[in-house]
Amino acid sequence: MAAEGKTPEMPSKVDELIAALDAPESHVRLRAAEDLATIGDPRAVEPLLQILGDPESYLRLKAAEALGKIGDPRAVQPLIRALGDPESYVRTAAVEALRKIGSQWTVEPLIAALGDPDAAVRQEAAQELGEIGDRRAVEPLVQMLKDENNEVRWATVRALWQIKAPLAVEPFILALGDEDNRVRLDSAVILVRIGQPAVERLIEYLEDQNTRLRVGAMWALGTIGNPQAVEPLIRALRDKDEWGRWQAAWALGKIGDRRALPELARLAREDRGKTLYGRVADAAREAAEKIRRRMSSR
Repeated sequence: MAAEGKTPEMPSKVDELIAALDAPESHVRLRAAEDLATIGDPRAVEPLLQILGDPESYLRLKAAEALGKIGDPRAVQPLIRALGDPESYVRTAAVEALRKIGSQWTVEPLIAALGDPDAAVRQEAAQELGEIGDRRAVEPLVQMLKDENNEVRWATVRALWQIKAPLAVEPFILALGDEDNRVRLDSAVILVRIGQPAVERLIEYLEDQNTRLRVGAMWALGTIGNPQAVEPLIRALRDKDEWGRWQAAWALGKIGDRRALPELARLAREDRGKTLYGRVADAAREAAEKIRRRMSSR
């Protein structure tokens, strides 16, 4: 009984929502979890942790999302256990929640999630590891460049870019031959960021059997702009594929070295190849003009 002269304290909105998590109706528990996530009150953490074990998978999903939004470190270990949930969308929500909490203890579980049988979970784990930026994730992510799923490989390349750790050249050169254009483009950008240490290996791949890989190497070499690539790129003007010859001409124009002029002139006269980007002969003429302009401006 309340003390005389005092009004009994009314339960707060948070208290009511916490109590609703024990309701027998799943839709009431679901709405309570959603509202608690919006409010973000730490008092809801322990009750939400109980919901992580609810028989209803959608409630487990909402509990994981709510715990991520609240960001309390008490949720780390239960969310790590939720990475073993039978439903992939619950595991995905647990991965995202761990990233939002941002504890140093979340990195290893997220690395483990890279081995999840569901591609969506692997993709989310790669993305979150990129957001966290911990260098412990670099080597496991490099291995994920071989994943069978396009979206996972793309997320992996972007995660490695975000971490900005010293990177091995070889995996990204091989990714230049990926069937997914996004993977190829982002791998090429990373190789440009690596710069000089990538040049020698890129040159070696100018004669690879994979046309996409050769073309990606040409683009990266042209963008890096190291004169060491000029002679190999001049030889690449005789590539068996029109796309390769077009890209080699572009790269030589980008570097701007006069040694390329005689072979570019030959290409402009003789080559009849066409690509989605235009005629090879036109690319050769444009590259030669860029080189001449650069020479005249010195």
